[in-house]
Amino acid sequence: MLETHSFHFRLSELLQRINALLPQERTIEATPPDEAKLRGLLSDLSPLITAFSAIGNADDIWSVVGLERNEVRTARVLTWLLDPRGSHGARATYFKTLWQNIPEQRRPFELGTVLRATRETVPIGDGQNRVDIEVEGDDFIVIIEVKIDAVEGLNQLSRYVSVAKAKATVRGKSKFAVLFLTPGRPLTLPQHCVHVSWLDISRAIKQTLKANPSESMGAHLASSFADHIRSL
Repeated sequence: MLETHSFHFRLSELLQRINALLPQERTIEATPPDEAKLRGLLSDLSPLITAFSAIGNADDIWSVVGLERNEVRTARVLTWLLDPRGSHGARATYFKTLWQNIPEQRRPFELGTVLRATRETVPIGDGQNRVDIEVEGDDFIVIIEVKIDAVEGLNQLSRYVSVAKAKATVRGKSKFAVLFLTPGRPLTLPQHCVHVSWLDISRAIKQTLKANPSESMGAHLASSFADHIRSL
């Protein structure tokens, strides 16, 4: 990772030197750049590009594994990030940041301790309501319904609110909510349900990483995942 930072510094310095040779205003009278100096700087850029390709920081890892717009695979990676037990090493900070970024007037409740996040669960064991992600805390249950291209099923969110409430009651927890994760903002939502977008998730990940800088592989994968989902 240190090698990557060194590359970024050298590239930034080189681009600043190139920029200094270019006209600052697009006018007919603008002085053309010094061609010899520009060719020299571009020549210096070539080995940097070659060096970067050899660093092997796996920036395109999510394309390699075929994540694309697949809801199931994307939800699995997101569950890993939201789970405080995850090998990413960030504990519960990604979920906490996402939650705190929900405007206070729409935030269902204030979080206690986040215990775990699990994927593709049947919270009340009825064999019917399988949810994408379930986040459990010391005093709450949050169900996350993940959508990318699919549309909401008939009364799906209302059912999930009922499921979250029932699971919270069974587990002796006083708070529950459903997060509807989808690119577009729905017109209406049932009570105890809040909309979040993939851009919200991306921003929460980046905000967490900025507040807690790390050179770990977990942090690098989280950052590249944030880039991947930003445009979903």
